[in-house]
This record gives sequence, structure tokens and C-alpha cells, in this order.
Amino acid sequence: MFKLMHFISAPTRVLFASYLSILTLFAFWRTVFLFFFRQDLSIAHGALYLQSFLVGIRLDLVATSYLMIPILLTIYLPYMGLASSIYRKVHRLYFICILTFISLFCSIDLEWFNEFGNHINTMLIMYGTGGNEGWELIWQEYNVFLYALSWIFTVFASFKLFTLLVRKFDGPTSTILSGSLNFLLSLVISVLCMRGGTQEKPVDWGYAHFSKNNMANQIAQNCIFFFGRSFIEMQEEENFTSNFGDESNLSEMENTVTQLKAENNEPNIDISLNSDKKPNIIVIILESFVSENCNYLNPNLNEKITPFIDKLSTKSISFSRCFANGTRSAYGIGSILCSWPVLPGKPIITQVETGFKNSPATEPLRIFKSLGYDLTFLYGGDANFDNMKGFAMANGFDHVLDWNDGFLANKDDGNMWGKFDHIMFDKLLDIADQKGDTPFMINFFTTTNHDPFKVPESYASRIPPFETGKEKYIRAKRTMAYDDIVLSEFFEDAKTHDWYDNTIFIITADHGLNVHRNIPNHPLNGHIPFIIYSPMIDSPRTSNKIVSQIDILPTLLDIMDEDQYLPQLYGNSALASGNGFACRVSHKNLQWITPNHTYYEFMGSDKHQLFTYPTIWNDTYTELPTSDPRFNILQTQSQHYIQHAYYQFKRMY
Repeated sequence: MFKLMHFISAPTRVLFASYLSILTLFAFWRTVFLFFFRQDLSIAHGALYLQSFLVGIRLDLVATSYLMIPILLTIYLPYMGLASSIYRKVHRLYFICILTFISLFCSIDLEWFNEFGNHINTMLIMYGTGGNEGWELIWQEYNVFLYALSWIFTVFASFKLFTLLVRKFDGPTSTILSGSLNFLLSLVISVLCMRGGTQEKPVDWGYAHFSKNNMANQIAQNCIFFFGRSFIEMQEEENFTSNFGDESNLSEMENTVTQLKAENNEPNIDISLNSDKKPNIIVIILESFVSENCNYLNPNLNEKITPFIDKLSTKSISFSRCFANGTRSAYGIGSILCSWPVLPGKPIITQVETGFKNSPATEPLRIFKSLGYDLTFLYGGDANFDNMKGFAMANGFDHVLDWNDGFLANKDDGNMWGKFDHIMFDKLLDIADQKGDTPFMINFFTTTNHDPFKVPESYASRIPPFETGKEKYIRAKRTMAYDDIVLSEFFEDAKTHDWYDNTIFIITADHGLNVHRNIPNHPLNGHIPFIIYSPMIDSPRTSNKIVSQIDILPTLLDIMDEDQYLPQLYGNSALASGNGFACRVSHKNLQWITPNHTYYEFMGSDKHQLFTYPTIWNDTYTELPTSDPRFNILQTQSQHYIQHAYYQFKRMY
């Protein structure tokens, strides 16, 4: 033990004591939170609340590591660091400030959560800068004196614990070599703590949503981490939304959106299901399934890549002009499950607002829950990636299954992103079998059609030797052909299951792939399949209406004869009349697609273009001058549409 203390330098011992003290303080305030909302808790869930403390440690470590950055970068400095008496005084002062900040923030979070039902976020800044009313309310309604005493007590107790730990870990002074090694080790550990682990992406707020019990999830959340995530989002969005105009113009934006919905939401195609039972729903979201390699969508494709999907489309309600709203999986999942357009900045499923119980963007999921559906999200990889699991758990999903579950624990049968799709389709069948008489909605997101486009050996001989190339959409031909075979096998097997005849199947994609670059955010890069198949639909048909991912769930509700919910959704039913439109956003690129025109602008600049085309498959599009009468119309529609979606999502207007 004494030899080990020789290696552990004094600054490292101080850092360790600091971490323990702060983690203890977070645990204390988590206990206060639990006691504060004790009337909302149940003794039967006691074990779950205890688990919240264990889950919360990971988020506590993230917050702690960021707060400790100034100490980490200075405490190891020779002569100027911990060895300096002046530095030790500054260190104590800063550490007391950290403890005070945590206590202040956690106590405010109690009242905030009590008022709004969610943890403290950037709405605090809006209220704090919006006038004196908020401050007056605090003085009148809350016992500030009692809270002040609690701050003094917790800061004193935490600092006392810190000093005791420092003495406990005291030992001989280390050498320059051991100090340098200690610094490097502490730096590595701190970075890992900031990320929340070694996973590909840093841990997100959704990690706290580990159970179906909302209060257990809220106890696990770290309010400082949650606020920091919200604040970073706000800062990033300001780079995109500075040109969104004054909110006083919201009524004009509302009028534009209302008019667009009216023009594209009149009754047209009447589809009725030949069943009196509530249908089951399986939504299959195919990774990167671009139309360029779909025979039934691409009239210029000679290679037979998707023969099964081609055949299935003739037995389905098929949409020949469906577009992804964004360019990444998280954007596509958000648009499909929320019926909400992609907003500039981060995907909405990673933004804290989708964790709020009354967020307008998550209304579709509340609708399906109110209709009695059992919701499942199935993914072959790590569902914590891009906050998929956190989003799903925060919004009422009953089950989230990924490769962290027992049946997928062996990760050898797949690529870096997840298990091969044929394994997951077999699991999908098993999940559906387990639902019994409860109507279910299973959302399955595949992984195999993703770079490195690896085909499982057992299927390789069944796939033709397509043309190869460096472009991703060319390399994806083999994995798309694999998925076509797997889909064929899935449907053949599904026919033998009791639930099949009462199920609606939706096949679509999360996004496309870059195929054409001569136009920014070219429409064909986001052109994806959208097929609705069910044994209960007697009349297959093809629609040429322009639709996008946000129209998928509204169309589903329309088919189910639940069209009373359509006004609550941002998207439109693709079965309704009208020419349709699609809004695509990638970074600052805004694109508005209509039947014969596509408008593009780089948001925040004067760069904008208007193109016309006879069909989307034309090799070249004709650029029109800004004097064209369509220019101002499409510019106004696209800008008002995305601005309105942003303000409604962020402000919940």
C-alpha cells in the first residue's frame, strides 16, 4: 500500500477526493429530489428508485468532469500548482464555488420540476431575461431563506468531507516523472468521464431513461448535465436560426403552414381495411435504402437489385416520390416517429424538448399509446447511439431491444453497426409472436446496408456480382440486394403466423445516399421507398404525390380510419389530394421539393436557387432566375414552414 501511494501523486489524491465529494453531493440532492416528490412515488418501485442512483452516477461523472477541468489543467503544474500555497487557496475557493453552484442548481431544479414536469433547461434563460416578474414570483412563492440555509449546510458538509478525504489519502510527495504519468492518466480518465464511457458517441440525456417508470428516470437524471445539453443545443441552433425572423411574425408563418395543409389534406383516396380488429403495425426502416438501386423506383436501372420489393410494391399502396427529410439516421427516425420536419442543428430525438411530456413533436406516439398499442423499438446495434433508446423510453415505448440484450449479446454476426438484418428479422417474428391479443406497433431499424456494406457469408453466393465502385450507392447494391432477399424470407415466414393477416407493414428508409452532386442537396439523394402493404388492403395503387417521412404516420392513421387525429400532426396523409411537397434540411441547406420545382437556399446567406425539371430522374435540372414568379412563392413557403416548425418545437406554441 505504501509503495502504491508513492506512485499516486498528491494532485491525483486531491482530484480523487474532489470527485468523491461532488458525487456524494449529487447523491444527496438526488435523495432530496426523491423525498421532495415522495407523493409521486410507490413503495413497490423502491428497488427501481435505488437503481436510479446507480444509473445517475454515469451522468454525475460527466457533469463533475466538466466542472473539474480548470483544476485538472492546473493542479499538476510544477511550482505553480498544488505545491503553491496561493494555488491551494484559489483551489479551495473554486471548489467551494463548484459545491455552491451544484447545490443552488439542484435546489432550483426541485421547484422547476414541480412546476413544469421536466428538469431545468434553457427556458430558465428566457424567464430570467424576460422581466422582473419571474424574480418577484421566486421571492413571493418560495422559501428562499430555507433554501439558503440548505446551501450553506450542504456546501459546508461537502467541503468538510473533501478535507477529510484529502487527509485520508495523504502520502509522500511524488516525483516529476510520477506526477507527469499521474497527469496523463487523470486526463485520460477525465475525458472518458466527460464522454460517459468508451462508446462511439458521448452519453446523452436519454441514458437516464432506463425504465418504464418516469419518476425513476427523472431521479436518475443529472439536472446540470440536462441543462448543459439544452444550453449547447441553443447555442448551436442560434448559428442556424438567426435568420428565422422575429417571433412576432409567427401568425404569418402559421397562416402559410395552415394553407399548405389545407391544399394537401383534402379527402381523396378512400382505403378501408377488411377487418374489424385494430391492426398491428410493423414499420421497417431500412438503412440508406436509396431509390437509385430500387428497380420499381428507378426507371433507368438495368440491374435486378430489388426484385421482391418490386413485386411487393404492385400489391401495396406505393408512393413513387417520397423523400427523406434529412441526411442521417437520427433525423430520419425523428421525422418518421414524430411526423416532424428536420430542424437545423441536432436531430430532434437528441434534443431535450422531446423528453418533455407535452412536446408537440411526440404527439404521434401519445396517439398510438392512447389507442392501446404496445410500442417496441428494435435495433441491431447499440440503441444508445444518437439517443435512440433514451428518446423511445422517454416517449412511452414499452420495449427497446438492441444488441445489449441477451439474445444479441454475441456481436460477431454483423458489422460494426449491428447484427446482420436476417438475424434481426427472425427476432422481429419472435417479438410479434409474444404480443398475443394486444395490438402492437414494432419499429425496426436495420443496420446491414451501411458502410462497410458487408454481406454475411451465408448469403454471398445468392447475390449477383454487381458493378463495383468507390461511391457508396454503388457499394450498397449488394447489401440492398441482400436486404431484398431477407425481406422476401421474412414475409414468407410471417404468412404462417397468426398475427400476419391483421398487420400493416410499412417499408421505408432512414435516408438516401449521395448520388448526384450538381445540385446542393439533390432531390434524388433523398429519394426513398415508401410502401404500405397489408393482407387487409384489397386495392393496391401507386401515388405520384410528393410526400416525405413526416407523412408516414399520418397516412397510417388515415388508413386505420383514425383521421380525427390528423390535425394534431405536422405531416399530412399521403392519401389526401394535392400535389404535395417535401422539406429537406441538411446543416444550413434548406430544400423545398414540389412536383416540378425544387427551391434551395443556404440559410443565413443570400445564396438561393430555383430549379425546374420534367421528372426527378432527368439528368439535368434547369435553373430559373430569381425573377421567376415561383421563386418568391416557394421561398416564402419553405422559410415559413421550417421557421414555424422550429418555434412550435422550441417554444411549444
